[in-house]
Amino acid sequence: MYLNCHSYYSLRYGTIPVETLVEDAAKAGIEALALTDVNATTGVYDFIKSCREHSIHPVIGMEFREDNQLQYIGLAKNNEGFHELNSFRTKLNIIKESLPDRAPDFNNVYIIYPFEKAPQVLKENEYVGVRIRDRFKIQNSPYGSRKHKLVVLHPVTFRNKSGYNLHRLLRCIDNNVILSMLKGDAFAQENEFMISPSELKEMFSIFPETLDNANRILESCQFDFNFIEPKNKQTYTGTRYGDKELLQKLINDGFSYRYVKNNKIALERVQKELEIIDDLGFGGYFLCTWDIVRYSLSREFYHVGRGSGANSIVAYILKITNVCPIQLNLYFERFLNPARKAPPDFDIDWSWKDRDEILDYIFKRFDPECTAFCGTIGSFKHRSIHRELGKVLGLAKAEIDELSGNPRELHSQSREVRLIHKYADMLHTFPNQRSMHACGVLISEQPLTYYTAMDFPPKGFKTAQFDMYIAEDIGFEKLDVLSQRGLGTIKSTIDLVKETKGEEIDFNDTNIYIDHPICNEMLSRGRTIGCFYVESPAMRGLLRRLRANNYNILVAASSVIRPGVAKSGMLREFQYRHNNPDDFEYFHPVFEEHLGETYGIMVYQEDVIKIAHYFGGLDMADADILRRGMSGKTRSAKELEKVKDRFFQNCKKLGYTDELTNEVYRQIESFAGYSFCKSHSASYAVESYLALYLKAHHPLEFMVSAINNFGGFYRKEVYFHEAKMAGGLVRPPCVNESDVLACLKGNEIYIGFGSIEGFNLKISEQIVKERENGAYLSFIDFIDRIHIGIEHLELLIFSGAFRFTGKPKNELILESRMLFNKNKANRPKTAKLFREPPTREWSFPKLERDAFEDSFDEIEIIGFPVTHNPFELLKTKYRGDTLVRDLLDKEDRTIRLVGYLVARKDVPTNRGHMNFGTWVDCEGAFFDTTHFPEILRRWPFRGPGCYLMQGKVVVEFGFPSVEIEKIEKLPMIPDPRYEDKRVRAKLKDSSNTSPKPLTRAPYPSKKEVDKIYRKTNPGKD
Repeated sequence: MYLNCHSYYSLRYGTIPVETLVEDAAKAGIEALALTDVNATTGVYDFIKSCREHSIHPVIGMEFREDNQLQYIGLAKNNEGFHELNSFRTKLNIIKESLPDRAPDFNNVYIIYPFEKAPQVLKENEYVGVRIRDRFKIQNSPYGSRKHKLVVLHPVTFRNKSGYNLHRLLRCIDNNVILSMLKGDAFAQENEFMISPSELKEMFSIFPETLDNANRILESCQFDFNFIEPKNKQTYTGTRYGDKELLQKLINDGFSYRYVKNNKIALERVQKELEIIDDLGFGGYFLCTWDIVRYSLSREFYHVGRGSGANSIVAYILKITNVCPIQLNLYFERFLNPARKAPPDFDIDWSWKDRDEILDYIFKRFDPECTAFCGTIGSFKHRSIHRELGKVLGLAKAEIDELSGNPRELHSQSREVRLIHKYADMLHTFPNQRSMHACGVLISEQPLTYYTAMDFPPKGFKTAQFDMYIAEDIGFEKLDVLSQRGLGTIKSTIDLVKETKGEEIDFNDTNIYIDHPICNEMLSRGRTIGCFYVESPAMRGLLRRLRANNYNILVAASSVIRPGVAKSGMLREFQYRHNNPDDFEYFHPVFEEHLGETYGIMVYQEDVIKIAHYFGGLDMADADILRRGMSGKTRSAKELEKVKDRFFQNCKKLGYTDELTNEVYRQIESFAGYSFCKSHSASYAVESYLALYLKAHHPLEFMVSAINNFGGFYRKEVYFHEAKMAGGLVRPPCVNESDVLACLKGNEIYIGFGSIEGFNLKISEQIVKERENGAYLSFIDFIDRIHIGIEHLELLIFSGAFRFTGKPKNELILESRMLFNKNKANRPKTAKLFREPPTREWSFPKLERDAFEDSFDEIEIIGFPVTHNPFELLKTKYRGDTLVRDLLDKEDRTIRLVGYLVARKDVPTNRGHMNFGTWVDCEGAFFDTTHFPEILRRWPFRGPGCYLMQGKVVVEFGFPSVEIEKIEKLPMIPDPRYEDKRVRAKLKDSSNTSPKPLTRAPYPSKKEVDKIYRKTNPGKD
C-alpha cells in the first residue's frame, strides 16, 4: 500500500533518514515498502539493507517531478526496471530536457499517475494513484468502471507536525523564497506521514480494489541485489584467462626494468601476487589501470601511484607505482588477501596540467555507459543551516551574518532565533546537494544505470547520484585521478633540463635518485624549499630534528607529520626515540615485537591494524573497521562503537590495566584518523626524492619550474629568493627576454609578464609571439608592432621591461603619453597613427630618479622587490647581533636578529593563539620562531616586512629555533616616488592570502604631461 515514500535524499523535500523511515514502517507492521525519492535513487541501497534487517519487502523506484509538480511515479519490477528508470532520468539530466507529461514505454516499470493528471487511456503497466482526499471522487470519474487500474497512493514525506514544518522550510530553501511567499503547490499535503495499514484499509474500505492492486504491485516487484560481488569492470581482454595471460606477459616484459632476472625474492612475490589477483578476479582492474598509465607514459606525462595499491610488486613492475614493496617490507596483506572482496584502491596523481587529458582519455577509452565520476553528497552544516533558515524566516542580513558566523552560545535568544535553533538541530547533517567527487572515477562491468541515475554537472562528466561510501558498500572501487603542482614542477624541470643541457632523466628509474647521497644531505639539513611534501616549515623542522638522511626515515616522517599526531604527544616521542634509540621503554612487548622498526610508535595505518589485532585481540576485519572508522571512511558509527567496545573488553580479559588500555586507544585514535598507509607515505617519499635530485643537480631549472607551476607552500617571492641562493640572477620583466612565465637564460632568470599585477594574458602572448619576427629595436618599435593600451604599456614601463632602451622610466612615461593622444588613446597600431614619424625624438626636461624607485615600483607591480632585497630598503642598517649560521653556538642564550617574514602559522591553544614564524636573515638563510600566546598579545605581528626580534635560542634534537620575547616591525625608507615622505610602500602579506595591490597616482602627473604636450604641439588640445 505504501507506493510513494520519500527519504531525506529527496533533496530539500524529504525529511526522514532512510533507516528511520524503515524503522517506522516496521513499528507500524508494514510488510512491503517502496522508496521513491524525487528524481533520485541515492538512498536505494541503504533502504534495501535496512529493509532486510527489518524483514520488510523493499521496492525501489523514483518520483518524477518538474517545477514542483508531480508528473508520475515509477516502480521497478526488477533490476531491468531499475535500469530503465535510471536511464530515463539520466537522459533528461544530460540533454537538459523537460520531463514529458506522459511516461515513456517502459518494459519493466510500473507507472502511477496522480489522480488529477492521469491520462484517459492507460497502458498495461500504468495505474492511477488515489490519494485519501480523492477517494470519494472515484465513482463519478472516468475510472469508476476501471477499478483494476486504481491504486492507493498515500505519500510519506515527514513523521509529524515538526517534520511538516521542516519540509516547508526546505521547500523555501529550494525555491529561494521566504516562508510567507511559499506557494501551496510547492510543498506536500499536511497528512503525508506514515499511518498504519489498518487505518488505510478503513479509509479505503469502500474501494478495497485500490488496496489489493497496490499490494499486488508491491509483491510483484523483485529487485535482487548482491552487495558483496565486485561491480568494477571484470575483465580487460574479455575473459579472465585472457587477462591472466596478458598480465603475465607484461610482468615478464617489465621485470628486468625493475629487478635483475634471477632475483628470487622478487620472482616469488610476483607469482604469489599474480595467483591472488587471478583467484580474486582483479586482473581486469589492474589492466585497466595499466592501460591508463601506459597512455600517460606515451604522452610523457609523469604520475605518482599511491594508496594501498602501492604495496604491490605487480603495480611496481607495471609502472603504476614507483615504490618497491620488497625494499620497504610493505605489509602485503594490507594490499591483497584471499579474504578481500573488493579490489585495492589506486590513487594516481598527475600534473595539474595533464589531469584533464587523462580524464578525457578515460572517458573515451572505456565504454561511456560504464564510466562516470563518483558523486558526493553535500550536507547542511552550521553556517549553511543558519544562513538558509535565517533567509527563510526573513531576518536581516546583519542578523544572518551574526548567526552563521558565531557559535550558538553567542546567538540572541529571540523567538525567531530559538525557532532557527530547533530546526537547525533537525536539519543538521541532512543531505543538501549532490555534486561531483573531486577525483573518483567509476568503471563498471554493466552500464552504470543498473546502479544509479546520473547527474550531469557543469564540468561535463556524468556523475553517479551516490557517494564513495555507497559505492564501496555496493561493491565499487573508484579510481582516484588526482592532480598536484609538485609533478608539474618535476615535469617542467625535466623538460627544461633536456632543452638547456640536452640531458634526459627517466623519472621511473628510482635507482638514480632514491637515497642519493646529496639528496640525503639536503634532507637532513632541511634544504627542501620547492620539493613536494617536504618544503613546509613544519616538515623541514621535522627532517632536521630526525636528521633524516635516508629513504626509510623520510617514509616515516611523511606519515608522522600528519595532524593529530603532534596533539597526542607522539610526534615528539618519535623524535626522541629516533635520536635516543637506547633510552626508552616500550609500552608493551607487543609494541616492541610488531613496531620495532618505528620504536614502538604507530606511524602507519598498518601499525594501527597490528596493535588492534595483536594487542587488543580484535580479528583483522574488526581491526580494519577500527582504522577505517577513525579515518572517517565508514558511515556506520554503531559499527565503530561495537568494535571499540570489543577492544576494551578484550584488553580487560587480557589483564591490561585501564591506564594502559586507555593510553593505547588514545594513540590509536590520534594516528588512525590521520596517518598514511606505509605505501602511500613511500609514494610521496619517492616523489620528494626525485624533486630533491632535480634541485641538487639542476637548481636553477628546478626553481624556475617551481615558479612556473605556481609554487607550493610559499608565495612566489620565496622561490625567486631560493633561485638567487642557488646562484641565479633574477631580472625584472623585459620585452626582449621575458616569456609569459619565468624563463632561464644561462644563469639569468627573467620574471615573466604573467607576474605583473593586472597584466593581460593575451597581450603577454602577443609580445612573445611577435618577438619571433625579431627583437624589439626601440620603444616606438614595440608600440608599432604590439596592439596595447596605455594602461598596460605603463605597467611594462614601471616593471622595467624597456630598460634595454637605456631611457629612464620617467622619460618613457612622458613619451608614451605623447604617442597616445586623447582621441587615439587605445589605438597604438602603426606609425600612421602618429603625426610625427616613429623616429621622432622629444626633448624632455631632465627628471631625477632615486636609486630605490625601481624597487618600490617592483613591490607595487610584481609583488616584491627585485633590484634590491628587503633589508636594503630598511631605514636602519642594524641587523642584530646574530645570524642564522650562529644559532647553534648560542643555545639557551638571548639574542637579537633581524628577519624578513616568509610565512606565519596560527595555532589555537588552551591559553590562546600562538604563532610559528618562518623568516630569512640578511644572508638569505631560513630560520623559525615560536610566539607563545602571552608574547603574541604583547608583541603582535604587524603585517609583512622585516622585524627586529629578541628571543632565546632553543635547540631541539639539533634543530635551532628562537622563542620570541620581543618583536617589532622595522620601518622602510620613505617611498622616493612621493613628495610626501610619510607615504610608505607595503610589501605583500606573508600569509597564503594576497592583499589587494597597492594603488597610487601615476607619475608624472597628467597636468605635467599636458603641459609638455601643449609645448611640443602648439595649437593642439
